[in-house]
Amino acid sequence: LPDNKEADQRLEELFRSAQKSINVAMFTWTRMDFVQELMRAAQRGVKVAAVIDRHQGRGAGAHVVKILAESSIQTRLSRGQGLLHY
Repeated sequence: LPDNKEADQRLEELFRSAQKSINVAMFTWTRMDFVQELMRAAQRGVKVAAVIDRHQGRGAGAHVVKILAESSIQTRLSRGQGLLHY
């Protein structure tokens, strides 16, 4: 979501208002503000899970994968041959 403050704010609102679960699928994840929101949600007792493209999760997003996993957030890399891209 480069340079889209309205979308950023909406996602943060959704993360903050979640009561039961948050499921995230991302191609490339480098945004630490979203990581922090998901960590806060998990601390509130929300079940949080993330799937990240296997190539990007070992590359540009590797630090995010590590932080999420260390925060006890269920984090997986995609398994298919194609890109995890929506």
